[in-house]
Amino acid sequence: MSVFKTLRFPTANIPPEGATHTGEITFQNLAIEPEDRFAFPSPLHFTFNLTIVNNDVVVTGKLSGVIEVMCDRCTDNAPCKVEVDDVFHRYENVIGDIIDLTDDIREDILLVFPQSFLCSDACRGLCPSCGSNLNRERCTCTNKADADPDNPWRQLDSLKLK
Repeated sequence: MSVFKTLRFPTANIPPEGATHTGEITFQNLAIEPEDRFAFPSPLHFTFNLTIVNNDVVVTGKLSGVIEVMCDRCTDNAPCKVEVDDVFHRYENVIGDIIDLTDDIREDILLVFPQSFLCSDACRGLCPSCGSNLNRERCTCTNKADADPDNPWRQLDSLKLK
């Protein structure tokens, strides 16, 4: 599989039946930088079909890859599959030019990034008092809010509900 540094393709070389490009590109080459919540351990795999339709170039294809995402409950990193199965872009009047798919593909990828993420449905998160990861260890701290006699919320514990 070819490794691409850019997603720039010359349109003059596209045959009448179309051209297929398969390869991989790093997230950094798509100008997607790692953040606190995301890491990119491996490149993004793609297959693009470029077809000429009435002096326009139509690009269809698929993208897939794996990113590391920080869990919203326990802050551990876990793999998350990223897939775009319906890439479709049309570039008008570009015959003889070079088309650059970078901006459009970056947008396609960013739209499928998870807005919230859990490492598993059974994730127990962190202890609100001591910060222990409850998935790995049992918390032995006493909840300081329960032990404080001046805590106004403590009175709710004695409330009898029907």
